[in-house]
Amino acid sequence: MFYALGDLRPRVHETAYIHPDAVLIGDVEIGPLASVWPGAVLRGDRGRIIVGEGTNIQDNAVLHEETTIGRYCTIAHQVLAHGFVCEDHVLIANHAVVFDGCHVGEWSVIGMSALLPEGTQVPAGSLMLGVPARAAQTKTDLRELIERSSNNYLALVERYRGGLELLAEPDRLR
Repeated sequence: MFYALGDLRPRVHETAYIHPDAVLIGDVEIGPLASVWPGAVLRGDRGRIIVGEGTNIQDNAVLHEETTIGRYCTIAHQVLAHGFVCEDHVLIANHAVVFDGCHVGEWSVIGMSALLPEGTQVPAGSLMLGVPARAAQTKTDLRELIERSSNNYLALVERYRGGLELLAEPDRLR
């Protein structure tokens, strides 16, 4: 669903995918090949929200205030992102919270349920875990993890474009 708020109107690149149950309000810009999934709310009523090329905003994520998400990022299920900057190739995992003034450097991972308090600066290539989030060490290849997540959603868009069908009712089991 798309909503204008006065002169503020969502702008979506022709190659982007917006699920019918996503909500874009006001000053929201969605770049090429980006995707926004069911239940996600991007509320550009108090600052522009920019979603970069190839980025996916997953189910029930909420983006508000002045927020910029770079290219080929994953903003996973139920992420709350409020007034921050995210560079390219970042994975923010399920249920993480990122607040005003944070800056997440490229090729970083913010772990599940992590909390980045206001003003947190995350250097490039970091893994941040916990509440509040702190830098952590890992043997996992963060770049491979980030690329796999991004590529999975780029492929999923094609499946949805070719096969999503609104049903009046479900098939009945017997």
